[in-house]
Amino acid sequence: ARAMVTGTSQGGGRCATCACCCSFRGLLRLAVAAALFQILALEESAKAVFEEHLGLRQVPERTSLVSPGSSSSANGAPAASPPAAPRAGASQDDRPIDICFCTDAEDVKQIAVAIESIVQHTRAPRRLVFHLVTSKDKAGPVGVSLRKVLPEVALQVHHNSTLEGHIQNLITAKTQVKGYVRDVLTSPFNFAAFYLDAFLGLSAAETSKRRLIYLDTDVIVQGEIIDLFEVDLKGKAVAAVEECSQTFGSYINVTLLEKLGFGTFNASTCIFNRGVFVAEFGRWKEERITADIEQWMLRYRSSEEPIYRSGLSQPPWLLALYGRYERLGAEWNCPGAGRETFSEVERDRFIDEFGKAHAEALGVKTVYRSGLGQSKFIVPFVVTCSRAAKLVHFNGGLKPWEQEWWEKRTPATLCALPSAMSAPEGTQQANDVQYVKCLWLWKRHLTLRAQQQLQVTRPVHVCLAAADASDLLPLAVSISSAATHSSLSRLVVHVITSTSLWKGFDRELRQLFPQLALHVHHNASLQKRLEGFSGASRTAPFKFAVFYLQEFLGPWALQASKLIFLEPGVLLRGDLAELHEADLHGLVAAAGQDCLQRLDLAALKHCCVSSALWAQAESSLVKLDKTCMANLAAFVVNLRRWMQLRILQQFELVMQSYRRKQPDLHLVVAPHILWMLTLRSQWVPLLGEWQCKGAGRPDFERMEFATFQHKLGQDAVEGLGIADNGNGYMSPYVLTCTFEAKLIVFSGPLKPWKEATGILNKSLPSLCSLPENLHGNAQAVDLSFHKYRYARYFVECQWLWTSYVSKEVKARVASLTPSSLLNVPSGSLTRDPKKK
Repeated sequence: ARAMVTGTSQGGGRCATCACCCSFRGLLRLAVAAALFQILALEESAKAVFEEHLGLRQVPERTSLVSPGSSSSANGAPAASPPAAPRAGASQDDRPIDICFCTDAEDVKQIAVAIESIVQHTRAPRRLVFHLVTSKDKAGPVGVSLRKVLPEVALQVHHNSTLEGHIQNLITAKTQVKGYVRDVLTSPFNFAAFYLDAFLGLSAAETSKRRLIYLDTDVIVQGEIIDLFEVDLKGKAVAAVEECSQTFGSYINVTLLEKLGFGTFNASTCIFNRGVFVAEFGRWKEERITADIEQWMLRYRSSEEPIYRSGLSQPPWLLALYGRYERLGAEWNCPGAGRETFSEVERDRFIDEFGKAHAEALGVKTVYRSGLGQSKFIVPFVVTCSRAAKLVHFNGGLKPWEQEWWEKRTPATLCALPSAMSAPEGTQQANDVQYVKCLWLWKRHLTLRAQQQLQVTRPVHVCLAAADASDLLPLAVSISSAATHSSLSRLVVHVITSTSLWKGFDRELRQLFPQLALHVHHNASLQKRLEGFSGASRTAPFKFAVFYLQEFLGPWALQASKLIFLEPGVLLRGDLAELHEADLHGLVAAAGQDCLQRLDLAALKHCCVSSALWAQAESSLVKLDKTCMANLAAFVVNLRRWMQLRILQQFELVMQSYRRKQPDLHLVVAPHILWMLTLRSQWVPLLGEWQCKGAGRPDFERMEFATFQHKLGQDAVEGLGIADNGNGYMSPYVLTCTFEAKLIVFSGPLKPWKEATGILNKSLPSLCSLPENLHGNAQAVDLSFHKYRYARYFVECQWLWTSYVSKEVKARVASLTPSSLLNVPSGSLTRDPKKK
């Protein structure tokens, strides 16, 4: 290009041509040179953008592009970009549009989908600047992952550990708020939207003219985001969508607020959801909105009676902005796409508006399920506002990125299909409205690249405790059955045992399961403490290990935020990943439940609860009277919540109380009773399919048998040979829950790994309903003549258990003696010393 403009040849000489040719060639040179310069300029510009996008190019100070190595400000926050300056002569319409999300989740498919939906529906994608506020440890990996699937999107990732800690210190989760809160509600990033200016690192000058859109991560946008950005705030700091299906009174105890002198609020006022809002941060700062929100959080913490009735981040938002916000159109927040069920009031309102025939066409009905608390549900939930919505909100327990869980819910939540969209296969029609699974609306924006590259596989940590040489076989069967039905690549097995057995267990289990990530833990000082408790309560020492899981696991407990505990000998027939991902609703644990045993508080108060403990915890203990007992054969525990609520310290207080009450130490207190006294209302029961118990029982009690006979009928009783065993009980015991169970507990004296002795030797073996996928694999009692829908074939329960014991395992375990497990040469261990 230079040569053509200057007329200089490669050799440095000038061309000898006539004037006419020079004139023509000069014009040609200029035209071609101008085109080449333009190409080079575009190439340089593209290169600069590309390099900035990859974090390879030096960018202006205070700008943080998505990069694991992005620069940070002095307070630990990555320096955030200033508002992009308008180009010379640019109009107000050329301002960048800042859109913010906040999450500390590892799975960021929802962020990719939300961004993709926004980009697809805007006329000016180059104006969009997306911000993600997350934790320091996730900022780098999340930024890299999102950049791979959204290469053309301007994306910045922010973190600030100091600010995150400040928010965490303000969060208080009281169990009186509807009994429990979901885990995600206690995360600092549930409150991060109130601190966007600080997370983005905006200076005072930048804040004064910065407008931001905040969106929850569980949304898709079906409208033009520029319209939301350019909404007239009429001098207010915030614009949000009113939601009149809920009122202030459903979230806040307004009577108590007035009584405490905190102001007067109308309980019937519509709420305004904080999941979608537009904010002018100059006005936000002037009105001290963040400070007001923090003040309400502190008032909630200090009040003896909770001033919130529901939620954690929504109430202070409502209180701080009461009467101080501008209304957005309802089309900017169509809620409920993640809900599974109607309440009766909502169902009746739906029928009043659309008619009974409309509801029947969509299959709206009442169903009954076993599981967490409530057993009566009205399904499916139906979202009608999605037909004209510009934003659909998947608030509720069914998150669309958890697709496996969603697809198990039948019938699934339905959304009215927007009129501009073509109806997919499986569309349902009611009157003139078409409905699709809400999941379909979300999946439309999930690209194949995002689906493949943002797949998150969290490890599933499982723990078992065993301190006797005879426990090796039940340990092996529990691990074997878990490995059969779960992904080996995700399974991490921890075994807690004694200092004398750990080497033997480590050697044998590694030889039996060479492909499994397996760790054997022991702790001499903790073992001594457990033996002290054992002497006080006449209970095997390692039965108390359930209260010391964090201490035994050490650093592993920090990696395993959730942990599944299994009693050796339980049989797994389901994927433990499903149990691991169970929502604990913000509580500490979910455990099995035994309603044949109930907590007798009067007896416990007499024998085991000291006056000091009773005075301290009377209100929470009284609620436990006559409640179903916990069954600790299997439970899931949130180790972080366990630590936050100081559960171990509570347990030791309970043990001290017991010792004061029983100085002679002659009464047995089982761990499940201690669990009830320690955790109180901080646990929920597992779903029924994860707690099928009784496979080791020899007989029915009379009342149980009457229920069984009524349920299955006399033909089934005769076909199974159930009769009086001469001791006032009906034998054999029959279990029907095994037909669809994902976890079977051999509670009772008939253990399949132990030889029956004495009177048990004469007992008939218990019978279990044969799971459908095992039909034809065993000799079974055929009850096909009976109409009972779950139980057709029955086998000895022991057969189910032994089907997971290979001949090699059985021979290997049979050849071992207690001494061979105790005396293991240190050189024989297969553990890699580098992986200590």
